[in-house]
Amino acid sequence: TTTTTSIHFHIVVVVHLLINMSMRQQPDKKHFRKTRYVQSYEEVFDGKVPNDAKAAERFWDELFLLKVNQEYLTKVIDGFGVDALVEKADIVQGLFKQCVFKLKDDNDIRVSNSIVTLSVLISAVIALEPEKNGVRIASIIFGNDYIDTTGKMFVDGIVTNLSLLRQQTINTLALSLLAVLCSASENPNSNEFIELFMATTIFDELLSLASPKLSLNGDNGRLVMFILSLFTHFRKHEIHNPYIVALQAVADELQLHSLSSTMTLHLASKTHLWTSRTVEDPAGSIISSLTSFVSHMFVAPEVFSTRVHVGDCSAALLLLYQIVYSHPQALDVLSYTRVYELVSEETEYDGETSAESVVKLKQPTNLIASLLSFTSFIMHDSDPQNELFTTLAFIITTIICEDDHLNAYLHDPNIKVPVALRKAEMRHRAAETSVSVRGPLALGLFDLCVEYCVSHLKRSMNTTTYMFVLDTIHRLLCHQKKHRVRLLYDWSVLWSTLSSFFTFTTQNISHFSEDVDPFLLLSKGVAIMNLFITYGDTFLPDPSTYDNLYYELIRQRTVFEGIVDVATRYSLQDVYRSTANALLSDLCNVRDIIAHFTEKVEAWQVVNKDELIAQEKVYEIVRENYDSLTLKLQDNLDKYERYVEHPHYVSFFSQIARHVAHTSTPINLVASRPFTSRK
Repeated sequence: TTTTTSIHFHIVVVVHLLINMSMRQQPDKKHFRKTRYVQSYEEVFDGKVPNDAKAAERFWDELFLLKVNQEYLTKVIDGFGVDALVEKADIVQGLFKQCVFKLKDDNDIRVSNSIVTLSVLISAVIALEPEKNGVRIASIIFGNDYIDTTGKMFVDGIVTNLSLLRQQTINTLALSLLAVLCSASENPNSNEFIELFMATTIFDELLSLASPKLSLNGDNGRLVMFILSLFTHFRKHEIHNPYIVALQAVADELQLHSLSSTMTLHLASKTHLWTSRTVEDPAGSIISSLTSFVSHMFVAPEVFSTRVHVGDCSAALLLLYQIVYSHPQALDVLSYTRVYELVSEETEYDGETSAESVVKLKQPTNLIASLLSFTSFIMHDSDPQNELFTTLAFIITTIICEDDHLNAYLHDPNIKVPVALRKAEMRHRAAETSVSVRGPLALGLFDLCVEYCVSHLKRSMNTTTYMFVLDTIHRLLCHQKKHRVRLLYDWSVLWSTLSSFFTFTTQNISHFSEDVDPFLLLSKGVAIMNLFITYGDTFLPDPSTYDNLYYELIRQRTVFEGIVDVATRYSLQDVYRSTANALLSDLCNVRDIIAHFTEKVEAWQVVNKDELIAQEKVYEIVRENYDSLTLKLQDNLDKYERYVEHPHYVSFFSQIARHVAHTSTPINLVASRPFTSRK
């Protein structure tokens, strides 16, 4: 009996071993079970959802309690292709409607999963680019009643989840869904999803979530900026845009400060990261030099790269433009100053992840200072996107300088906040980043304009940006003349910069494209010089500075003679004739000054043949011969045509909106954060 029992035991053990071995060698489908989520969605796309109402309700209730498998759902949609997806449009629309129903569910888990499912579903359909095949995205997602029935339910569900009564995570997911919708079309003006929100405005809900305090890791504020920037520019010259009206009507200081804080935080954090990489150690000690040397030996050069990208801040610039252009209380937004804790972290850009860099700094700043610092970096990068937004930045500064209250704020000596200025590497200097705290802010703006003019003298210059840079300088000077503001600035730097600009433009005038009139550019520069000549005594800091102006005109006489020669030549031709003649007329006082004082200087040199004339002697000759100089009183030197967007810059802002829609990507959707069900 014992022997029989032993044999039986060994047989059982052997059988178990064989079974285990066979399972390891030949894994079957049972070993790799499909998840409940995958099984459920196979039933959905195969059209096998229960027909019974109660069974169907139970099916969807259970499905939306399951964590969303974003990768699987995206892969399924992508696998269909456009044609198959059109055939399954009824199933897609049914799934969409079930998601919309769950947006108002009492269970936060179902709500969050429905939002994430909507985001993944719509993103996957967008990625297939059905519009290239003549198929509207909205027709696949919504069906034909996207405005009348389903669309209204959808908007209503989103409004519910933007409420401050909801959890912050749900707010963020709802904003992410809106961001996905905003980037659905290559041209934001033809985006049917944005059109849905023109009939039912959600401006108040968005504004309530703009504050950095009501945000998870700053996501809400960034998403609100992105959404509002596109909503406020949606067909703004074709339809009644309720978001522009609502933005203009915001009068509550707390709400304005909330918007200001959100935009400032993003611009300042980006700038702080770039500044921390490029500012040299002021101590300049042997130890710091040795550390820098060793770091460059063992760390890859790209770690020290100063390439910059506008990225998510493009939406902040576009929204800032709209506020400055149309809001009557723009000063409240621009001037709001508080201490920010700047945490800069390098993130993924265009699929390339750079080394992580986290820098913390607590410092006071405001939107104007952040704009100046941000612009000083992006204007030096050759990326076409940066060039586009550099133009936008100088449009903003031009508009700011056209407003008397904003201009007065710029010239207030008591406003002292840090402003970073990035100087590009040139033949005569190394690249440099400096951070200065001085008042007024107009000093930083002049520095920025001068740096742009100096560093962008090239045949491929962006003449539109140059126009706005010169316009900014001109409007600042008009304000100083009007209010007799004597700014303590090194004006000789500006005059020298204009001289270089004149020389370069006249020498390369044949290289300008046919649609650009170089004489208009030259006229703007000459108008600035004429303002100094005619009204300089009302805003230059002292008489010696005015003497220096005349000294510079005499010293740079060959530059102005070059302008006259070129303008005279083109005034006899059909091309540029009118603008060349106008420029010659504008130069009358400059030519008279140069002729008058050059004659006096040469007369002195005839008498004193053996002496070299010193700079102080030229100043003396200038002071002694002011009375004998006769100048023409030129009209309207301190007048200018105010900036107007329509019709000249409509296409420019369409291009800007396209960039914003496709560079400010939504945050990663996360459905695994903990929720507390209200069931």
